[in-house]
Amino acid sequence: MRTFLLGLGLAVGLGLASPVLAQSTGLQAFQSEDELKTWLADQAQQNPPPCDDPDPAMCLGPDEDVREIVVTGSRISAPQFASTSPVTAVTTAADSTGEASITNNQELGVDEGDIVKLRGNTLILLRRGRLFTADISEGGLRAVDHANAYPPGFPVDRGSWYDEMLVSGDWVVVIGYLYDGAVTGTQINRFRLNAEGRITFVDSHHIATDDYYSSTNYASRLLGDDLILYTPAYVRRRDPLADIPTLSRWAGKDQAEDERPLVTARDIYRAPESLGEPEAIHALTRCELTAPELICRSTAVIGPEARTFYASAGAGYLWLTGWRQSTDRGLPESVVYRLPFNEGRPRALQVHGAPADQFSLEEDADNNRLYALVFSNGHGDAMWNPWFVDGSAALLTLDLSRFGDGSGQARPQDYRQLPPLPENSGNGVRNRFVGRHLFYGAGVRNDQWQPAGGVLNIVWLDQGAVQTHVLDGSVVRIEPMGRDAFILTENDDGLSFRTYNLTPAGLRAQPGFSGAYLLEDAGQAEYRSHAFFYRPDPGSTDGEVGILGLPVFEQSSGNRYSDVDASVVFLRRLNDQLTELGELYSWSDAEDDHCQASCVDWYGDARPIFIGNRIFALLGYDLIEGQVRSGRIYSVRRVDLTPRLPTKD
Repeated sequence: MRTFLLGLGLAVGLGLASPVLAQSTGLQAFQSEDELKTWLADQAQQNPPPCDDPDPAMCLGPDEDVREIVVTGSRISAPQFASTSPVTAVTTAADSTGEASITNNQELGVDEGDIVKLRGNTLILLRRGRLFTADISEGGLRAVDHANAYPPGFPVDRGSWYDEMLVSGDWVVVIGYLYDGAVTGTQINRFRLNAEGRITFVDSHHIATDDYYSSTNYASRLLGDDLILYTPAYVRRRDPLADIPTLSRWAGKDQAEDERPLVTARDIYRAPESLGEPEAIHALTRCELTAPELICRSTAVIGPEARTFYASAGAGYLWLTGWRQSTDRGLPESVVYRLPFNEGRPRALQVHGAPADQFSLEEDADNNRLYALVFSNGHGDAMWNPWFVDGSAALLTLDLSRFGDGSGQARPQDYRQLPPLPENSGNGVRNRFVGRHLFYGAGVRNDQWQPAGGVLNIVWLDQGAVQTHVLDGSVVRIEPMGRDAFILTENDDGLSFRTYNLTPAGLRAQPGFSGAYLLEDAGQAEYRSHAFFYRPDPGSTDGEVGILGLPVFEQSSGNRYSDVDASVVFLRRLNDQLTELGELYSWSDAEDDHCQASCVDWYGDARPIFIGNRIFALLGYDLIEGQVRSGRIYSVRRVDLTPRLPTKD
């Protein structure tokens, strides 16, 4: 984990929605600090730690390894194919402002923090602790400006990390985390862009909480002008109130001003039945990004440390999983909280099982439902936990009207038993909801723990059908592609690109795979969802004609965890087939970039970028424009953003 590798780890945590008096339909907040202290003391007495090992997984007894989900009902029979729910059109993803987005977001209208964003004709890039801008107006490409992603004079060190960036109008916000130095916690840095793309620092705020980092998820979202942040704060037994997060403004020279709590006891909610010892305060914070003075409101829930954060267009969800398992189901006990973005009261429901990551959850607002793919052995999306999910699986369907004061429980009939993950699965589970379908799969390892194929399961949400496919490699990526799904597998031969067509069309009588394209001696250079993008062609309302981009590397040149020369490969989708257009490569040398902070690319350094009819690739400090001619992509212009001199404050 990042904390382990860097030696230190502390804190970030907050929430959303102003406190209101308790309602019978919502959760009960603590009424005072004394009530919170008394409740925590009672919980500590009722739930002593099972052992002294800092890793809770090491504290399980010999009979406590959670493996099997038991649900009422029989296994699903073979699918009967039928047309899926009608979709009127497929359009390019949009951000929260309604403009075309260049980020592969999970939810339409919910932008996610990334390393590349677009404002008009200006590309903004976050790279190794610095911000860069490039002008793409009038068909050109030129570097404009660069600046530190942290405040002028701030004492950055090797424990300062700047991970995610969001843009609203001419405002840019960078979310970072500080492990070392005088302060630890989350940093919110705001900047302004002028019409020419010049960057000006505005202000910086600090949240004193614990680490938000996840190898698959993102801590920040943007809804309109509102910044949404997830942050945890771990509860220490000796002085739990000392862990309540505070917000302060950076005033320079190791000084902070206007420090104030973002969460009081009256902002902390809990379900009436606990899941064991309360280990963390999980919070969502909502800040008006474009306000002259940054004002944030927070709401928090208290419970187990293991969490999964998911954001729909209407609410944030926090799925908390305890280390103890239910005695009647053989499942870890969990609770899922729904924190609406319209400042309604938080609600909760007790459940069983654990999602792998945010892609295991899907809100169906039209039908007032929440779908969740849960496993018998999962530990939330913090750090590298999503890579170690295994056991049996079930699809949980919940009506949103059943969320309330936390006393309600999911019923046995809410769970649909699904095929389990294969034994000796490796490289983590991949899962994604695409239309009215759920896809999930993993790779399989042989006795020598080498990749030996993969398994993909497809669940029809409306029909109850399940289809299982044995593939020729580990399932390493699942993405929506228009109305259909994109499946990527990897083995020793290379990468196999596939489309799974979900809607009958032309001579296609039923859903199924189209032909696979093998990119030989290639591996996926980055696993994060933002590394992939698919752009339907203009006029392709069903999304069946378009171009995809993905960072790759030559397997024979090394492994993805060392310094490899990545490129971005582009493939065209046409007539149910994928054909390679070619790759865009970096020409930059390994010149010293004078990096001062965030000098490891935890969120990657390569992205395919589609803006209108133009195609770009970010590869480290190289920003390259490509053009498709006669079925091949060629580099037509590029700019090297490598800073040759120390960056201005």
